[in-house]
Amino acid sequence: LLTLAKSIRQPSNKLIGLTEPHVYYGRAGLFDVDYLGHLNNAAYFSHAEYARWSMSAVNGWLQAGYQHGSSFVVTAASCRYRAEIRPIFRKFKIETMVTGMDDKH
Repeated sequence: LLTLAKSIRQPSNKLIGLTEPHVYYGRAGLFDVDYLGHLNNAAYFSHAEYARWSMSAVNGWLQAGYQHGSSFVVTAASCRYRAEIRPIFRKFKIETMVTGMDDKH
């Protein structure tokens, strides 16, 4: 919620376009890591969800959805683990961008 609140408070002149990349910064929290201190697999998707909500606030989708009674839906998600995120509380970034949309849903 804190991530979403910070994104919503961003001034409107800082909005990004729908197809422009968005950068989310996070930290591996105490409950995000396994016993070895690595970010666990489920936490990758949680942080991806935070990044998606942050992007929707910054590019205007969140506000438009509230105004028009609509929302956006993720119909598929996959993850490619390229590097480990460790140790605990290490800062990392997620770059998010809209790669496609349709009118099916």
